[in-house]
Amino acid sequence: MQHRERADYGERIIENLSIDLDIAKRNLHNTVRFYRVYPIVQTVSAQLSWSHFVVLIYLNNKEERLFYAQHTIQNAWSVRELRRQIRSNLYLNWYKEHKWQEGQRQPIGLIICKTKDEETVHYALGDLKREIFVAEYEVKLPSEEEIKRRIEWLEE
Repeated sequence: MQHRERADYGERIIENLSIDLDIAKRNLHNTVRFYRVYPIVQTVSAQLSWSHFVVLIYLNNKEERLFYAQHTIQNAWSVRELRRQIRSNLYLNWYKEHKWQEGQRQPIGLIICKTKDEETVHYALGDLKREIFVAEYEVKLPSEEEIKRRIEWLEE
């Protein structure tokens, strides 16, 4: 695997920093992820705690992340309440309702192709006759470790 040495080196750095700074490796990984999601510190709200941000940084959709951050501030949600709202798909429900009201109803679905060259895709469209476009696209599924990590923080 290409660049495997660099990945191992990076993990060793995290381990050594964890020991030297007496900080859990998970917190260091969260710090790196936080920087990637919020590279400009001025965009971060001082009204949210680090624990709120640790939940928000695992939301890949920027609009969804902003939605939950704003609602957390407006409603003074605890971290537990924020997680509950995410699990209940508040953003998705809000999004669908507002797009429906605007007359721009868009389908949400999962597209799985057996091979990257295959054109055949199963997609449930219902009565929708308009254009379909992709809001978020990933060419691979998350790793098993990433899925477990996401489930863990949702259950906390």
